[in-house]
Amino acid sequence: MRDFVSSGVVIPLEANGVRAVVGLYDTSGKFANHDARFERDRTIIQTLANHLHMCSDWSDDIIVQMGLSDMNLQVLRLKAQGLRVKEILYEIKRDNPKTVDNHMQRIRKALGTRNDMETIQRAAKLGLLQEDSLHAHQIGPQLYDALRLR
Repeated sequence: MRDFVSSGVVIPLEANGVRAVVGLYDTSGKFANHDARFERDRTIIQTLANHLHMCSDWSDDIIVQMGLSDMNLQVLRLKAQGLRVKEILYEIKRDNPKTVDNHMQRIRKALGTRNDMETIQRAAKLGLLQEDSLHAHQIGPQLYDALRLR
């Protein structure tokens, strides 16, 4: 592992509780060889890193990092479905209309957004609207194209 870190390109990965790394390493230990190899394979490395990022589910990390509660997420998901305040209150078994506003305000603050529409759009991009994580199981055409360039 130290060899990868000291003279290679390393992408740490964690998915479904499994930790791993993807790396590019030149066994000669010569930085010039490593740099030449990196330049030759730059497109593949960048495409692979991009693909791995897109396949990864970062939503759990984002939820923890931003301190969002289960109730915050439930209100956000119901709001994203287009439910009105009264309908959301019925679903979450609450009476006070301010409850929905308070949850949305916390989410806006956490995501750095100004209004509900912007909040829903950012939450969708971050994968926060899915109740169960969805993972891509196919390699995209960009990765195939990059691999063919070799």
